[in-house]
This record gives sequence, structure tokens and C-alpha cells, in this order.
Amino acid sequence: IEKNIELYDYLKNKHMNSIFSKRLNPVGEKLEKGREKFINLSIEDQITVLNQIIQLSSIGIPKANLTLIGESANTGTMKMNKEITTSEEMMLINQSISGLYTDSIDLKTI
Repeated sequence: IEKNIELYDYLKNKHMNSIFSKRLNPVGEKLEKGREKFINLSIEDQITVLNQIIQLSSIGIPKANLTLIGESANTGTMKMNKEITTSEEMMLINQSISGLYTDSIDLKTI
């Protein structure tokens, strides 16, 4: 249990004080708020929560189910706003795999 708490604190600090804190939907404060609940969980549930937190550190659009510490089942999900009328321009860039060919379209002019 002590090692689980140590790992939880390490991951929490990473999400509060490193590049993870710059995410669109940071979870560091949520982890801070759920620390006491984490300490009171069984070992199996602690491992489940730790695995979910580690998923937030993966490449892509990760999400984690942190309901065991009082957060949502989709914690960390990043969603983009569908409203583009307030932007000056909204460019769709189509680039070849090699990067040699690029084509861009201003979506506000379509």
C-alpha cells in the first residue's frame, strides 16, 4: 500500500508540475483532491486507479476512469469546440506522408 501511495503521489506531481499540466484538460488537481479516497481503497482498486492514471500519460487522446476516487469515468478527455465562427481562420491542412506535398483549405470560405 505504501508503494502504491508513493506511485500515486509521483504521478500526481507529474500531472501538476510537468508538461502534463499544460494539457487542455489537466487532471493534476483532480488527483490531488482524490488522494484521501485513493489511500482508503483496497489494493486491487488502488492498482486499477494507478493503471488508469498511467493511461493518461500515453500518446493519443487518453481518458481514464477515475470513479473510484470520485471523478468521472471520462476524466482527461479532450474535446474541441465545434464553434468556428468566432475564429479569424480555420485551416484544414492535408499533408502527404513524406511531407513533400501540402494542401490547405480555409474552412470558413467553404
